[in-house]
This record gives sequence, C-alpha cells and structure tokens, in this order.
Amino acid sequence: LESSVIEEVLPSIPLDPIPDAPSHIVGRFLYRKKELSVLDFTQFIEKRPSRKLLSTRILVLRDMNMHFMIGLRAEGVVDFTDIPSEYV
Repeated sequence: LESSVIEEVLPSIPLDPIPDAPSHIVGRFLYRKKELSVLDFTQFIEKRPSRKLLSTRILVLRDMNMHFMIGLRAEGVVDFTDIPSEYV
C-alpha cells in the first residue's frame, strides 16, 4: 500500500452498520463531514473479523484526486516503512 493514499490513521472506533452489506464491509462513520464505508481487511482476507486490539486501526484511504475515500480496518498497525519501489 503506497503511503501517498493514506490520508490518516485512526483508532478502531464504533461504526454504524450498513444493512445488507457484504460481511467484509463492517460499517460506516462520519469523517470530516463525509460518510465513509469501512472494509475489514482481516475479514476480507482471512474470513474472520479483526480482533479488538490496541493495534487495530482504521486507515482512511483516498485516491490521488480526493474523489474517493474509504476506511480500511486492519490488525497490527504499529508502524509505517517506506520501501523503495525496486524492492517491491
């Protein structure tokens, strides 16, 4: 995940449910007056919900033009490291 698409990293917060959403779309919340849906990365990849840990965070992701934003909930978010593209 390129750091340029990360707008902000938030603690895992209570979310409003979205009726009839797929299991990996776990809810929504207001972020700077915009309603953002939140995808649970652990649920999507491992088919289990993210655990309630201090390191479970919501990454607010955006496209380069700020037209689209989404929340991504993930476990184990404790640090970010820039890796040169030739190593990816």
